[in-house]
Amino acid sequence: MRYDGTTLRDGEHDLIVYKAEAKKLEDSSLYLNLPATKVELEEKGLSTTGKGTHNLGNCTISKDSFQIATLVCSTKLTQNVDLLGLLKWRSNTSLLQQNLRQLMKVEGGEVVKFLQDTLDALFNIMMENSDSDTFDTLVFDSLVFIIGLIADRKFQHFHPVLETYIRKHFSATLAYTKLTKVLKNYVENAEKLTEQLLKAMKALEYIFKFIVRSRVLFNQLYENKGEADFMESLRNLFTSFNDMMNINSENTGMVKGAALRYVPTIVNDVKLVFDPKELSKLFTEFILFVFTVNCSQSSF
Repeated sequence: MRYDGTTLRDGEHDLIVYKAEAKKLEDSSLYLNLPATKVELEEKGLSTTGKGTHNLGNCTISKDSFQIATLVCSTKLTQNVDLLGLLKWRSNTSLLQQNLRQLMKVEGGEVVKFLQDTLDALFNIMMENSDSDTFDTLVFDSLVFIIGLIADRKFQHFHPVLETYIRKHFSATLAYTKLTKVLKNYVENAEKLTEQLLKAMKALEYIFKFIVRSRVLFNQLYENKGEADFMESLRNLFTSFNDMMNINSENTGMVKGAALRYVPTIVNDVKLVFDPKELSKLFTEFILFVFTVNCSQSSF
C-alpha cells in the first residue's frame, strides 16, 4: 500500500536486496521498515550510487537487484486516490463535494470493479444527509455516471451485477424522494440544464428502478406511509415531462427525443408502486401531448 492508502501501481518494480548478519535477520523489524524499492529509497533522499552499496541501519544494500511485475486484481483495494476518497468519505466529510465530482472523472474500469461499494457510498451519503439537499444533485449525477458506464458496450456484462445490487443489496428507503426531486428539477429546467438532463434521460430506466425499489422498501417498513405524497410527486413529474415537450427551443430537441425513447422504459417498474389505470392515463396524456405538439409544429 502507498502512503495515501492506494494500492501499489501496476508495472515493474526494482526491489532492493539487503545484506545483514543471519542473527540480526531474526528480528524482522530491522528490515521490514526499510525502503522496499529504489524509487522509495530516492523519495527518502537516499541512493545506491557510489560504490554500489549504502549502509542503512544494520543492513547493507547489495549491488544485486531483483525485479518483479505486479497487476492488481481486487474489488476491495484501489489504485485510484479519487475513488478511494469517495469510498472512505466519512474520514473527511469536508472533501465530500470534491470527492463526488472527482468520481465522475475516474476511469470506468476502475469504477465498475467497485460497483457495490461505490453505490453503497453514494446512497449512504444521501441517507445520512436526509435532512439536507446539499449533496443530492452530486449524488444523482454520480449515479447517472455509473449507470451510463454500464450502458456502455465495454461494461455491459455488469448489468446483472447492477440488477442484483438493486434487488438484494440496495437499502436506501428515503432515496426515492431525493432522486425524484432532482430529476423533476432537471426536467423543469430543461433549457438551462440540457446536458445534465440528457444524461439523466439515458439512465432513466435504472433511476426509476432505484426509485421504485426505495419506495417498496419504505412501504415494507412504514406500511405505505406517505403514499399520497409519493403518488403526487410522480404525477407532478409526468406533468413536468409534458411541459418540457411543449418548450419550443432548439436546445431541448435532443432531450425531447430522449424522453420519447426512454420514458417508456420505466413502465414495468412504476406500475409496481403506482395504480396501473392512472399510470395508463398519464402515459396516454404524455403520448397525446407529444403528438399534439409535433402536429402543431409540423403545420407551423
